[in-house]
Amino acid sequence: MLPNLSYSCTFPNERPRGERFPTGRMDKTIKDKKKEFISVWVRDPRVKKEDSWHSYVDYEICVHTNSMCFTKKTSCVRRRYREFTWLRQRLQDNAVLIVLQINVLLSDSRLHLFLQTQLNTTEIEACASGQTDYTVDDAVHRHATSNRRFPVEEA
Repeated sequence: MLPNLSYSCTFPNERPRGERFPTGRMDKTIKDKKKEFISVWVRDPRVKKEDSWHSYVDYEICVHTNSMCFTKKTSCVRRRYREFTWLRQRLQDNAVLIVLQINVLLSDSRLHLFLQTQLNTTEIEACASGQTDYTVDDAVHRHATSNRRFPVEEA
């Protein structure tokens, strides 16, 4: 069995854990800025049988964030390995090289649709390029209301 994987990122304007603020600046910084976070867990691999000869593994992806970049602050979806491969390629196409620049990655609609909806890759491409009658936000909200794993968020 594969271990649970967890990814957390912090934003460039944050200080690494353990680094001290200069005296007198800490109170002002804490009051002025709420610390943003994005936590993504990839876990719970499951073998799915398509028929008697073919099977695949899918994984649960859970997101918890307070980032303004995300419409929904909590979500869980299941994705196949080949869908992870597809997303990696799309992000590489968008950023030429995968560099962990939060702004570049977080501005990609396909990433949001991948993490927060159950749309397949063809539907993700169509929605991200404006070829559907629903927006990225509509798709995320539609999935969130059909998948009530987390409590309803208050506005």
